[in-house]
Amino acid sequence: MPTLWGRIALVSAGPPPRAFRTLLRRSQSALLDVELSLRGDHYYDVSHEGYRKLIMGAAKVFVHRLRSLSTIGVEFPLDDIVYFFQRSPLPELQRLHIVHTSEAKPGSLENDVVLDARNLVDASFMLFAYGLPMGSHLKKGLRINAPNLRSLVVKWSYMTNAETTLQDIQWIVDVIRNAPLLERLHLNLSVWHFAVDWDHLFGNKDCHLPQLKTLIITQRSLDMRAGDLIARICTAPPPSFTFTARYIVKPEFQALMDVLDSYLHPCATHSTMYIRFRHPAWVMFHSLPRPEDARELSEEKLFHRRAEDALAKLERQTTLSLSTRSNLVLAEELLPDLALRLRFDHITHLRINGSVNPSGWWRTFREMVAPRMVSVHILIIDNLSWLAPKAGEMNALSILDPRSRDDSTNFGFPLPVLRTLIATAWVASKKGRQRMWTTYLGVLLEEREIRGKPVHTVRLRGGWLTSELKAFWRSYDVPVADLIQAVIVDEVVDEREVFESS
Repeated sequence: MPTLWGRIALVSAGPPPRAFRTLLRRSQSALLDVELSLRGDHYYDVSHEGYRKLIMGAAKVFVHRLRSLSTIGVEFPLDDIVYFFQRSPLPELQRLHIVHTSEAKPGSLENDVVLDARNLVDASFMLFAYGLPMGSHLKKGLRINAPNLRSLVVKWSYMTNAETTLQDIQWIVDVIRNAPLLERLHLNLSVWHFAVDWDHLFGNKDCHLPQLKTLIITQRSLDMRAGDLIARICTAPPPSFTFTARYIVKPEFQALMDVLDSYLHPCATHSTMYIRFRHPAWVMFHSLPRPEDARELSEEKLFHRRAEDALAKLERQTTLSLSTRSNLVLAEELLPDLALRLRFDHITHLRINGSVNPSGWWRTFREMVAPRMVSVHILIIDNLSWLAPKAGEMNALSILDPRSRDDSTNFGFPLPVLRTLIATAWVASKKGRQRMWTTYLGVLLEEREIRGKPVHTVRLRGGWLTSELKAFWRSYDVPVADLIQAVIVDEVVDEREVFESS
């Protein structure tokens, strides 16, 4: 039991303040988890700020018992941060999580203050503007000695506003260089205002991480030069690789893909691709070794969670996350170039989140990508949006369409060996336009059957949000199911259900 009390005694948004001393006493000599947050629950009969300071004081007294230290949304005075660093060594500290939100420029330190935490395995920094006064061989400041570190996360926003310079990120390289056992590295730096010279930061020496299993990089501009960073730390792509490029413009795309080319090679052995959108100008391609991995990521029936929450569970995957300044740039400029770079012939399972449909995207996909997917025999569309046939070009179903959009366009047959289609859609109202997708599906399946490449099995999933809607549409659903059955080889499997009882 002392271990349990040690986990909750020093959590500022946790147990009521009146229980603080009792829990701390019951923890005896157990290790302590400290979590300091800016806001607490309103029912506390003392101010949260006063309670937070009480927790802070106790954390300082028992600093050598700390197993984890989390500061969430706290604008620390500089002396509070320095205190924990000055009390090194901290042999029990395993996790360090700092969310620093102050816009003020931190004061400089005259000497280095080193956090000696040899058993620290997990460190994450969410920084804003100037960030913390971190030190390096270039300047004095807070430094970290964590030779057994396994996971490092640095997310730094609004660096431009603070006019940060190259020397302000030297500390990140120093931590990486001194952590040869690193297994997970996640960097998201908002660099716009200077070009990062990683060769200079690494001293023109490679710093390969032989244990690296997961690499997550977010590049907001080409000034970050992520390719130079990756080349310094990886001799080969790690099993799990996620690369995000934001606000891409066409002149940058070739240089970006040249950087990523060798890191996309593992995709050649993957059988599954999952495509989804953050918004109409932001697409995510997940290349996965197994179909069940796509099921793990699927956002079907998820209204408050994104697939990223499950991405960390996958030991092997490659994700390419790309955003442009408009959905037309995404569909008409980025996708054609990307289609020439990626290999699709090995993909057997294609899964799509159909809830977002950028203008022109599925038309380009049907003409330039789907014909090259010569091994896809299962197509799954989650969360199919409600678009009428006249908007078919914007519907994910349109990639099934073997018809040319005009007489002058010649393109290969899309998904030529497709056998099984699984479509999930939910009826949310009594408006007729929300039911036209099934008619449109019947037309597309008939066109494929006429051309000698019929779909064998169709599975209808999703259903109706209420029993009333199911009853309202019953007379419509039966003949549509018969229409679909008439143009496929095997059967229509109706797995739809009422959401309110599911």
